[in-house]
Amino acid sequence: MSNKLLTPLNIGAFDLQHRLVLEWPLVADPLDAPADQLAPPSDCLLSGGLVIHDPGALIWPERTSQVSEEDRIKSIWGTTTNNAKLARQSSVARLRGDIALQIPHRPNGILALTQHDIDKIIADYVDAAHRAKSSGFDGIELDSSFGSITDLFLMPSTNLRTDRYGGAIVQRLNFVLELVEALTQAFSRDRLGIRLSPFPRGFEGGRCKVYDDVLSSLRDQEIAYVHLELSEGFDTRVLKSAPPAKALRRAYPGIFVTSGQQSLQFAMDLVEGRWADAVCFFSPQLDAQFLSLLKHA
Repeated sequence: MSNKLLTPLNIGAFDLQHRLVLEWPLVADPLDAPADQLAPPSDCLLSGGLVIHDPGALIWPERTSQVSEEDRIKSIWGTTTNNAKLARQSSVARLRGDIALQIPHRPNGILALTQHDIDKIIADYVDAAHRAKSSGFDGIELDSSFGSITDLFLMPSTNLRTDRYGGAIVQRLNFVLELVEALTQAFSRDRLGIRLSPFPRGFEGGRCKVYDDVLSSLRDQEIAYVHLELSEGFDTRVLKSAPPAKALRRAYPGIFVTSGQQSLQFAMDLVEGRWADAVCFFSPQLDAQFLSLLKHA
């Protein structure tokens, strides 16, 4: 049986030669980062795929002190994305928000945000997306994983608002849907993914039900993909048979990318069983042993 991980896949605007998505770690300061921390993979097995970068200071330039530094950071990422194109890689920038900047000195969390604050947060994401695009990134992945401001809006335990952003799930969804819509000012929907954490600590009935509704709403947004973070301890049997996992797959018939501490065999089983369409690996996992196993799988 052939390895389905190495078969082509279309994800929105990206025509990929395989289903292995690579994630590079956060680059807090690209001015001091070693070259290999920014370089796309050169192994021929991994060319023609999708790479997720975490550009750090490019996305949130408030952390830099001088305009000249911002320009240098943008130039470095421009070189990185150009090199990725030479390797036939598509590069997306992970838009990871900074809670310390978004909700500074506010013990009441998102409850304290005014409409002006919310509009400013959304505008900051859009500005970040434009910076990513001008630096050569082919798309963006909105980080709405566990602990993000988006996650705080979605969960009833952290969203105690009583306006249009709080209350029933249909209202708690307003922030993420408005954010996705705003990001289309920079990238078309087929170049936009979103990262979610439906079960960060295993199956939690309330949380999983929330994400059934989230995924049902995202189905109508026609974005490129949904990236689901899996917690440790999951195996293919659980994902294919547990009711909460089956419900998530039914709620969103589009492209699922999954990530976690999975082995190569787990990744192959996920794709072969059609629970996931592609699997994301963190770059340190891609050592010589991994590549050898992949080649001979």
